[in-house]
Amino acid sequence: MIVPIVIILITVAVLVDVLTRPDSQIKHLPKLAWFVVVLLFPIVGSLVWLLAGREWEPLPDFKPLGDPSRSETPTGFRTTEQELAALDAEIAFHEKQARLARLEAEVAEKRKRAGGN
Repeated sequence: MIVPIVIILITVAVLVDVLTRPDSQIKHLPKLAWFVVVLLFPIVGSLVWLLAGREWEPLPDFKPLGDPSRSETPTGFRTTEQELAALDAEIAFHEKQARLARLEAEVAEKRKRAGGN
């Protein structure tokens, strides 16, 4: 009972792989031919597709968990500490701007009083 279900699941997965794989990564037969082969001969067709019909992409370089290069932040991303420092700098900038605006308003008020007397 479980064997037919497994065969169906594998066949469906292989058919999806055949349909979604770019033509440049398909070897020996056109995409439609591979689809028909896998559909007509589910077990053998799936095995042949997996072994000979598709290009396998190279595996990325393996880096162990303790490797310092794994913890580098990707370009364009900031760590939490960097983000907090940027927010602190932004808050300080806006506080300076608000203080300057208050001082300018005080100077303008003093000039107004001095010019009006």
